[in-house]
Amino acid sequence: MKKRAVILGGIVVALLVVAILWKSSFFSSHPPTPHVSVNKMNIPVTEGSYCWSGLLSGSCVDKAFASPLEMGHEQEPAEVSPKQYMTLFFDKKPQKGSLSVFQYTGDKESTPVHVRDGIITLPSKKGTYVYSISAHWEQGDGHYTVIIKVK
Repeated sequence: MKKRAVILGGIVVALLVVAILWKSSFFSSHPPTPHVSVNKMNIPVTEGSYCWSGLLSGSCVDKAFASPLEMGHEQEPAEVSPKQYMTLFFDKKPQKGSLSVFQYTGDKESTPVHVRDGIITLPSKKGTYVYSISAHWEQGDGHYTVIIKVK
Protein backbone atom coordinates (compact mmCIF):
# COMPACT_ATOMS: atom_id res chain seq x y z
CA MET A 1 0.00 0.00 0.00
CA LYS A 2 2.84 2.43 0.87
CA LYS A 3 4.61 1.59 -2.38
CA ARG A 4 1.47 2.41 -4.37
CA ALA A 5 1.09 5.76 -2.56
CA VAL A 6 4.74 6.67 -3.29
CA ILE A 7 4.33 5.80 -6.97
CA LEU A 8 1.08 7.76 -7.20
CA GLY A 9 2.70 10.72 -5.43
CA GLY A 10 5.64 10.59 -7.86
CA ILE A 11 3.28 10.60 -10.84
CA VAL A 12 1.36 13.59 -9.44
CA VAL A 13 4.60 15.54 -8.87
CA ALA A 14 5.85 14.68 -12.37
CA LEU A 15 2.56 15.84 -13.91
CA LEU A 16 2.72 19.10 -11.96
CA VAL A 17 6.28 19.76 -13.16
CA VAL A 18 5.30 19.06 -16.78
CA ALA A 19 2.23 21.31 -16.46
CA ILE A 20 4.31 24.17 -15.05
CA LEU A 21 6.95 23.81 -17.76
CA TRP A 22 4.25 23.59 -20.44
CA LYS A 23 2.63 26.81 -19.20
CA SER A 24 6.00 28.58 -19.17
CA SER A 25 7.85 29.50 -22.35
CA PHE A 26 10.08 26.44 -21.91
CA PHE A 27 8.19 24.46 -24.57
CA SER A 28 6.80 27.43 -26.48
CA SER A 29 7.61 27.94 -30.15
CA HIS A 30 7.03 31.71 -30.12
CA PRO A 31 7.84 34.62 -27.80
CA PRO A 32 5.37 35.92 -25.23
CA THR A 33 2.90 38.50 -26.50
CA PRO A 34 2.69 41.61 -24.34
CA HIS A 35 -0.45 42.53 -22.45
CA VAL A 36 -1.15 46.19 -23.18
CA SER A 37 -3.84 48.24 -21.46
CA VAL A 38 -5.00 51.78 -20.78
CA ASN A 39 -7.27 52.30 -17.75
CA LYS A 40 -7.91 48.52 -17.55
CA MET A 41 -9.01 48.50 -21.22
CA ASN A 42 -7.07 45.87 -23.17
CA ILE A 43 -5.38 47.20 -26.29
CA PRO A 44 -5.10 44.73 -29.21
CA VAL A 45 -1.53 43.75 -30.08
CA THR A 46 -0.30 42.80 -33.57
CA GLU A 47 2.50 40.25 -33.53
CA GLY A 48 5.29 40.87 -36.00
CA SER A 49 8.40 38.95 -36.97
CA TYR A 50 10.16 36.81 -34.37
CA CYS A 51 12.76 34.14 -33.76
CA TRP A 52 12.28 31.71 -30.90
CA SER A 53 13.96 28.55 -29.73
CA GLY A 54 11.92 26.36 -27.36
CA LEU A 55 12.91 22.98 -25.93
CA LEU A 56 11.04 20.97 -28.55
CA SER A 57 11.00 23.39 -31.46
CA GLY A 58 12.26 26.69 -32.71
CA SER A 59 11.48 28.94 -35.62
CA CYS A 60 11.95 32.30 -37.22
CA VAL A 61 8.82 33.86 -38.67
CA ASP A 62 9.06 36.86 -40.97
CA LYS A 63 5.82 38.82 -41.17
CA ALA A 64 5.52 40.76 -44.42
CA PHE A 65 4.92 44.34 -43.29
CA ALA A 66 6.53 47.27 -45.08
CA SER A 67 6.96 49.16 -41.80
CA PRO A 68 5.89 49.19 -38.14
CA LEU A 69 3.40 51.90 -39.16
CA GLU A 70 1.74 49.54 -41.65
CA MET A 71 1.83 46.72 -39.09
CA GLY A 72 0.09 48.90 -36.52
CA HIS A 73 -2.81 49.53 -38.86
CA GLU A 74 -3.73 45.82 -38.78
CA GLN A 75 -5.94 46.72 -35.79
CA GLU A 76 -8.53 49.43 -35.23
CA PRO A 77 -7.12 52.21 -33.01
CA ALA A 78 -8.11 52.03 -29.35
CA GLU A 79 -9.58 55.39 -28.34
CA VAL A 80 -8.00 56.95 -25.24
CA SER A 81 -7.91 60.30 -23.49
CA PRO A 82 -4.79 62.52 -23.56
CA LYS A 83 -1.92 61.99 -21.10
CA GLN A 84 -3.17 58.60 -19.86
CA TYR A 85 -0.83 55.77 -18.92
CA MET A 86 -0.39 52.72 -21.12
CA THR A 87 0.73 49.60 -19.27
CA LEU A 88 2.93 47.04 -21.01
CA PHE A 89 3.49 43.63 -19.42
CA PHE A 90 4.99 40.32 -20.60
CA ASP A 91 4.24 37.00 -18.85
CA LYS A 92 7.96 36.28 -19.20
CA LYS A 93 10.16 39.26 -18.41
CA PRO A 94 12.47 40.30 -21.30
CA GLN A 95 16.22 40.49 -20.79
CA LYS A 96 17.29 43.59 -18.92
CA GLY A 97 17.73 46.58 -21.22
CA SER A 98 16.28 44.78 -24.26
CA LEU A 99 12.79 46.32 -24.31
CA SER A 100 12.47 49.15 -26.81
CA VAL A 101 9.40 51.14 -27.81
CA PHE A 102 9.12 53.64 -30.65
CA GLN A 103 6.19 55.94 -31.42
CA TYR A 104 5.07 56.51 -35.01
CA THR A 105 2.61 59.16 -36.19
CA GLY A 106 1.27 59.83 -39.70
CA ASP A 107 4.72 60.04 -41.22
CA LYS A 108 7.43 57.40 -41.19
CA GLU A 109 9.50 59.17 -38.54
CA SER A 110 9.76 57.43 -35.20
CA THR A 111 10.53 58.70 -31.74
CA PRO A 112 11.95 56.54 -28.94
CA VAL A 113 9.56 56.23 -26.00
CA HIS A 114 10.61 56.13 -22.36
CA VAL A 115 9.20 53.08 -20.57
CA ARG A 116 9.37 53.10 -16.79
CA ASP A 117 8.31 49.96 -14.93
CA GLY A 118 6.18 48.95 -17.92
CA ILE A 119 4.36 52.29 -18.08
CA ILE A 120 4.25 54.71 -21.00
CA THR A 121 2.73 58.20 -20.77
CA LEU A 122 0.53 58.77 -23.81
CA PRO A 123 0.60 62.03 -25.77
CA SER A 124 -1.47 65.09 -24.92
CA LYS A 125 -1.97 65.98 -28.59
CA LYS A 126 -4.95 64.47 -30.45
CA GLY A 127 -4.06 62.00 -33.17
CA THR A 128 -3.38 58.38 -34.08
CA TYR A 129 -0.18 56.81 -32.77
CA VAL A 130 1.43 53.45 -33.50
CA TYR A 131 3.80 52.00 -30.90
CA SER A 132 6.41 49.54 -32.10
CA ILE A 133 7.58 47.20 -29.32
CA SER A 134 10.66 44.96 -29.45
CA ALA A 135 12.00 42.68 -26.74
CA HIS A 136 14.66 39.99 -26.38
CA TRP A 137 14.83 36.86 -24.24
CA GLU A 138 17.41 34.12 -23.93
CA GLN A 139 15.30 32.04 -26.36
CA GLY A 140 14.92 34.77 -29.02
CA ASP A 141 13.13 38.01 -29.79
CA GLY A 142 9.74 39.39 -30.76
CA HIS A 143 8.31 42.50 -32.41
CA TYR A 144 4.80 43.88 -31.87
CA THR A 145 2.68 46.96 -32.48
CA VAL A 146 -0.32 48.62 -30.87
CA ILE A 147 -2.32 51.56 -32.23
CA ILE A 148 -4.15 54.19 -30.21
CA LYS A 149 -6.16 57.28 -31.02
CA VAL A 150 -5.96 60.15 -28.57
CA LYS A 151 -9.31 61.96 -28.58
